[in-house]
Amino acid sequence: MEAGHAVRASGGLGELVDGNRRGIGSQNRLRATNGVELSKQGRFEGQVFGDGFDDQVTISQITAIEARGDAGKGGVGIDLRERAFFDGAGIAIVYAGQSALEWGFGGFTDAGRVAGGRQDLSDAGAHQATADDTDTSNGHEVYFSAKQRGVRRFGSFVLLLARIRYGERCNMVCRQHKGITAMTQGFRTEKDSLGEVQVPAAALYGAQTQRVVINFPISGMRPYPAFVWAMAVIKRAAAEVNRDLGLLDSTVAGAIISAADEVIAGQHADQFVVDPFQAGAGTSHNMNLNEVLANRANQILGYALDDTKKPVNPNDHVNMAQSTNDTIPCAIRLGTLWRVNELLGVIDHLAEALEAKAVEFADVVKSGRTHLQDAVPVTMGQEFGAYALAVRNDRERVATAAERLRRIGIGGTATGSGLNAHDEYHPRMVVTLSRLLGQNLRTSGNLFESMQSMADPADFSASIRTLCITLTRIANDFRLLASGPATGLDELRLPAVQPGSSIMPGKINPVLAEMLNMACFHVQGCDHTVALAAQAGQLELNVMMPIISHNINEMMHVMIGAITAFTDRCVVGLTANREKAHGWLAKNAILVTALNREIGYLNGAAVAKESMATGKTIKEVVLEKGLLSAERIDELLDVQAMTKGGIMGFGSGGG
Repeated sequence: MEAGHAVRASGGLGELVDGNRRGIGSQNRLRATNGVELSKQGRFEGQVFGDGFDDQVTISQITAIEARGDAGKGGVGIDLRERAFFDGAGIAIVYAGQSALEWGFGGFTDAGRVAGGRQDLSDAGAHQATADDTDTSNGHEVYFSAKQRGVRRFGSFVLLLARIRYGERCNMVCRQHKGITAMTQGFRTEKDSLGEVQVPAAALYGAQTQRVVINFPISGMRPYPAFVWAMAVIKRAAAEVNRDLGLLDSTVAGAIISAADEVIAGQHADQFVVDPFQAGAGTSHNMNLNEVLANRANQILGYALDDTKKPVNPNDHVNMAQSTNDTIPCAIRLGTLWRVNELLGVIDHLAEALEAKAVEFADVVKSGRTHLQDAVPVTMGQEFGAYALAVRNDRERVATAAERLRRIGIGGTATGSGLNAHDEYHPRMVVTLSRLLGQNLRTSGNLFESMQSMADPADFSASIRTLCITLTRIANDFRLLASGPATGLDELRLPAVQPGSSIMPGKINPVLAEMLNMACFHVQGCDHTVALAAQAGQLELNVMMPIISHNINEMMHVMIGAITAFTDRCVVGLTANREKAHGWLAKNAILVTALNREIGYLNGAAVAKESMATGKTIKEVVLEKGLLSAERIDELLDVQAMTKGGIMGFGSGGG
């Protein structure tokens, strides 16, 4: 821009004064006071770093800025056209040009997420930015200090000081702030089939993973540990099998096995950075594992990450005899099996707690309710016994569906034919994985089917959906039975675990039941995604596997936590309000049902109608009408006997 031209912030709206789109030149100072002034003419002859502004200067709704360097002078400048935005409180850049790093900070979208970059500034707060000594024409460094104001960290750190060196290298220095660990990050050059990529120097992943980070900054989520664990187990087993078949050098295999063992043990978790919303099938996931294990194996063998002679290759060695198309379906199955016992355990825990309450509440006779209207008596113990059995039945469904996940099709490679895999690879992998996992795995019987069909994972997902249906019903019953207390049923007392209102003192809400409702709704949504993704398979492959994997792991994770909390913080501490339960039952005109056999349905209906209209008891109305003696009425209206069924006053059962 020419001297005096500025990008100003007014009322939160930024604008380009005079529509000047010339290169923003070397200025002595960036000021953020009543506006943002980027003054002095000239072009950047290198890279430039942009930062946000504090809450005194809000910049938003600028749609595009262009500031290109002069390639003839070796500069690269910045390009903020369409890909980067000023939104709310923040400004960022996307690097473009010859020697600029491909990973920029991107622009903020409505959610504050970096658009086109690699870093996540979700819910970004505001920055205060100042800059000095920004003469870039001589290749000097530029210093921007950022005062953190409620900014959530992006990646694993909050940016406090960025140091941009113009030329071929860029170093970022992050200083410790509020417990965020200091980190210095340089870059190394990695290559894949598309060319060179700048990868963070310390990252164990490589070029393909870095491209994925660049291409898919979608949700900020990463793969679940269960999936990473399963993939690492597969890679470990493959290295062992290929070594034993004489296809993989024993030294290379040993290093891959050691690297995989580290990942299986939970190390290097921060290296698995692929968003679940990514390219189809899961190639990105697969290559993330391949690259991490290859680079870690090279380190184990004594090679630096940037050593051009490092021997272990992610495709040729770690991925030997494998394809994304057979490893990802296998990992979905193994990752699910990894946590299924934990899930079954918490379901058992809930069923046991409900069974204990069934015993405790066995003598609490209460009014049954159908259509939310009064019905014949039941015991609270019977209600809870039914809850427990329903949960047990759902537990059996989950376990049965999980058994079908033991059929694995590893070795089908790209389409199910097993091309590029040894004839013995598949059966040996089944045996090796069974040994490593302590699981009774078996061959799928048809490797083509294993690759085409996601029916087994969808069936498992559906079993959890059915569990959610049961749990939602139980949670709703808890909320209804605990309603009031003054104006509701108040037959069940839930533990008071937290205040229920910010304005109404003394209010206690059924928060654990509400939580379980929400968790179940979320999980049922996940199941719907799995069902849609499973039916989206085409010909030899289902390319929707990444979201199937993510959602099944999400379902299990949420269910394990939600059921545990509901059981321990709610069910275990339940108490029955016996007085209220007995009081409601005493007013229940439907008790006349027990008299049907002796006074007839129509007479019973007339008695019930008069009882409800006058407030008189069933016994009083029957006596007034002369339908039965007092002794016979008492015998037939034994509410405890009614809960046992049968014909009242006639032999066994209720008699």
